[in-house]
Amino acid sequence: VIYRGTVKVWEGGRYLGCTTNNVAEYTGLLHGLEVAKKLGIHSIQVRGDSKLVLLQVKGEWKCEKPHLKTLCTRCKALVATFRE
Repeated sequence: VIYRGTVKVWEGGRYLGCTTNNVAEYTGLLHGLEVAKKLGIHSIQVRGDSKLVLLQVKGEWKCEKPHLKTLCTRCKALVATFRE
């Protein structure tokens, strides 16, 4: 879900098939960041319930699993394009 202030501007999801919760969390974050970019959002605050994903993307925890590392790197690159 993406809000501008208190106004919901986008809500969505997608079917991922059989996967792990961590892959689903990373994929959801990545998709949300991509949509925010397409909506022209320049400043963003991310909230989530996956401590692992949030702290790995912030660089506070290491991401050692190769399949998650790829997703983490993509998320970090997108996050870096926002002002905050």
